[in-house]
Amino acid sequence: MKILTMPNVSSQLASAHNGDLQEYRLDLSSDWDPDSFRHFPASAILTARASALTPDLITLMCQSKAFVDLDIQDYRRFPNIVPPSRLILSMHLASFDEDRISDFLALQISARYCKIVFHCEHFSEILKTHRMIQDSKRDNVIFNVMGRWSILQRALCEDFGSIGYYAAHSEILVEGQAADSDISPIRLRPRDRHTKLFAIVGDSKVNSSLSLKRYNIYFKASDTNAIFLPIPAQDVDELLLALRFLHQSFSPGGLVITSPFKKILAEYFNSELSAINSVRFDHGSLPDNHYHSDLELYVACANTDLDALDQSMKGLSIGTHDTIAIYGSGACAEIFARHLIAKGYTQLWIFARNPRKSYLLNLKLKLDPFPKRDRYKLLINASFTGQNGHYFHECHFPFESLIDLPYNADGWPCSQCMRAISDGIPFVDGQLFWLYQFVAQRRFLTSQSSDC
Repeated sequence: MKILTMPNVSSQLASAHNGDLQEYRLDLSSDWDPDSFRHFPASAILTARASALTPDLITLMCQSKAFVDLDIQDYRRFPNIVPPSRLILSMHLASFDEDRISDFLALQISARYCKIVFHCEHFSEILKTHRMIQDSKRDNVIFNVMGRWSILQRALCEDFGSIGYYAAHSEILVEGQAADSDISPIRLRPRDRHTKLFAIVGDSKVNSSLSLKRYNIYFKASDTNAIFLPIPAQDVDELLLALRFLHQSFSPGGLVITSPFKKILAEYFNSELSAINSVRFDHGSLPDNHYHSDLELYVACANTDLDALDQSMKGLSIGTHDTIAIYGSGACAEIFARHLIAKGYTQLWIFARNPRKSYLLNLKLKLDPFPKRDRYKLLINASFTGQNGHYFHECHFPFESLIDLPYNADGWPCSQCMRAISDGIPFVDGQLFWLYQFVAQRRFLTSQSSDC
């Protein structure tokens, strides 16, 4: 069951929507009057928080055909006013509270639905709530979390004991909420135990990754029994907790890996590469995989950013004797430099916002940390710097071409690309670079699967 949260009353009452129910936050909307209530259909949910909920307002809400959502605290102010068949009894918590959730589920208050919402700090909190819902034997619980786990938990709400999920219709009304445009691509297709699970792993930025929409759209268009999810884990332990739970419901497919896990997971999966961005899970031995005893699966590792780097440099006509400056001191900068050194590139230099880190990385790779060059054939921005209008001021030298890895979700060029456009310099921007690696990554992840 999908419940769309609407930004206002008047403009949405008459509009088309694709939600089973539609919630109207009357305390966040000022475009209603007493006459509005006779227009609310039976699929509407009316709610208001705290001081905005007056006796007159709740009377008007009850006079409509709509469901009425009352927080448990507000219900105690106005008990037995809303008919149980139209009551959504809810509890909103700033953070996970096991005792309060348990007490709420034990309440003997008759309601059509019971709703639990809290800001989630760790995936284990979702699993604990799921177990409490199971133990309560309730079949009318709507359970949603706010925060970084919001998209995954709502997209798979049924797997966590919830009969539905809330999604913002056109704009986020409350911080930590999930938008319908983020959840719907994940729920494009029916799924079963044979559905292959692919996921992007990283920090909270994975929730806005291009990969989410692209992979799910590709799976639907190619009639592939697969799903692609975000896993915004804080560390490897939280990642593995989520992965093991999800593998109970899905067939293991693979992982797309982003910062800060590229080096950590290269070690965990025993990869020969110093940093990886792709892991494929197989059920049998193949020439490019090895057995991983912890997950009890065969795994194959790759870094398709290197494929994208090669394709980008070929398009920019960069030769092995051209001068190349790499900005960044993380896993991406290091594996790029190692890759180029192995391919015979000799005129490399790494620089970064943290001079000490870049100095040590140059020494580690046996590169000159203080090259006497006043310009470079190619600048590679292997960092996040440049997104959202930010500019890195460490680049004082002229460059003749650019590979810029960051990209903005809205498609607007990052700051270094703006400089390249202004100066008439050829460049590969973050979205094109991402597309290069996506094609190579998709080929790698699905290469050994008969379903994909």
